[in-house]
Amino acid sequence: MPLFHDAAVPLRAENRLTPVFWNGVWKHYPFDQCFGNRGNGSFQYTGCGPSGGCLMGSAGCQGVRLDYASSDCTGAATESVYPTATEDQDEDGCYQERGTAQGDYQNWDLEFGCVPEGSGSSINPSTAPNFILIIADDMGIGNDAADIYKTYINGFAGRTSEGPNSTPGYESFLSTGTAFTNAWSSNTCSPSRSNLLTGQYNFRTGIGAAIGNQDPGLSSESQTFLEVLGASGYATGCFGKWHVSKGAAYGGNEAGQDYERYEHPGLLGCDTYSGYFNGALSGNSSYDSWQKTQNGQDVGVQNTYITQTFVDEATEWANAQSKPWFMWLALVAPHTPFHVPADAFLEGYDSTVNDASSDQEKLRAMVYSVYRALDMVLANIDPAELENTYVIFVGDNGPPRATALPYDDNKVKGSVNNGAIHVPFVISGPGITARSSNAMAHFVDMYPTVLDLAGIPVPADSTNIDGISLEPLLTGGTVERDYILSETFGGMVENRIAVQNGAHKLIYTCGNGQTSFYAIGDEFESSPVESDSTLTNAVLDLNSAGFAGEDYQTVLSNVCSRY
Repeated sequence: MPLFHDAAVPLRAENRLTPVFWNGVWKHYPFDQCFGNRGNGSFQYTGCGPSGGCLMGSAGCQGVRLDYASSDCTGAATESVYPTATEDQDEDGCYQERGTAQGDYQNWDLEFGCVPEGSGSSINPSTAPNFILIIADDMGIGNDAADIYKTYINGFAGRTSEGPNSTPGYESFLSTGTAFTNAWSSNTCSPSRSNLLTGQYNFRTGIGAAIGNQDPGLSSESQTFLEVLGASGYATGCFGKWHVSKGAAYGGNEAGQDYERYEHPGLLGCDTYSGYFNGALSGNSSYDSWQKTQNGQDVGVQNTYITQTFVDEATEWANAQSKPWFMWLALVAPHTPFHVPADAFLEGYDSTVNDASSDQEKLRAMVYSVYRALDMVLANIDPAELENTYVIFVGDNGPPRATALPYDDNKVKGSVNNGAIHVPFVISGPGITARSSNAMAHFVDMYPTVLDLAGIPVPADSTNIDGISLEPLLTGGTVERDYILSETFGGMVENRIAVQNGAHKLIYTCGNGQTSFYAIGDEFESSPVESDSTLTNAVLDLNSAGFAGEDYQTVLSNVCSRY
């Protein structure tokens, strides 16, 4: 379909296309998505149009601004248009604007998408809160086994006297937030990040293990909470490790992948992206030498300390925003390679660490560097902005085998045991009660929780959201929930499912149907218990997700068949 069409020819929603300029190429996305970068959503584009004219602007569910400059893409805008979500609506609930622009844009008739049901009201930019989400890599509750994570556990109870020495922002964050002591993620980086973005369990996202060379990654058709925020008027900046698509080393549109690899953050709702695409700093890469991707382009090797770069870019971006913003800051630390962090991230550290130190000692220092990074972010954001900012800190999964003692080697990262999926999850911000909560929490809860805190309803077309809003728990209330689950499939270990109900945990092995039950307080899962009928009955709720069965084993077997 051409970019412009005859105004006398009616367009149905399923036939509309919208132009998006990304990395030097005009992309066209169908309007039947009605959301995100593929529909009207929150995208920004700049560059020469297909006829040589220059189109600059941004669009969102609540309005569109188009600035038309001269045909050679230089000079000031010659016309701006501001249609709104209520102007010129047709029977499909879409809005359009017609007019005449300068240069090559004559008699244009662009239709900028649908207003999703349930998302008809925009935020109030003067009162809407900001968000900072910091994701630590390979940092789970399991780190406590090596006496690495004790400061965090102390923070659960608001005891900061034993906290890190020179991290006042981190200590204040712990002592004023709600810490979820029974929070689950997935067992490796990619599925956990997919849970966060989509609010869906792995059987829905299709991501059950760390994405590698042959994997397509998270579909660009997935709807993320970042897209919903952007469509409601938020700026969304994503910085750091991505790892929900193929890395920079692996070709483009291969193995079923429905996007060009460097476009992926933008297609999932990041207005701005700058970071590291791969899963790990390996080969010739290190914390001081790494390949950077920025807004759809590979910008080459950076010889800077990667944590410092992410912190600096994220805070600079936040301070430059003129509207409410969401910061996604995904650190590489404390993921391997084990090393001595840069001096700025060891300031106030209570031990001596050097190149001759053990991996355990280096990892402990790297965990401390995460505390320092959080502290730097809070110190570098305008204090007035922070007063209306929610800060969320999570670890994406547990540590690797070499550093997870006394966990068994088969109960750490990559498994569905506590050493892999029991993670830190703390939220602090305006109106939040300082306390610890043992209520079940999961990464899939990020989607509805963030929207709830932002005052944005979950769109009616957001189907199959597995998460619930944790907002009531942040103010001392309760929520009703029967279970949470974590899955692994398609990786290097047997396909398994873990389910818990707050009292007991069930681990189910797909291949042989073996089941094991543990009390939630049995962190190292060393003492199996008898089955819990309340838990097994809760598993039957998965029938509503299409997994039929009259007993829990049949239901879980049917879940396994999806992998």
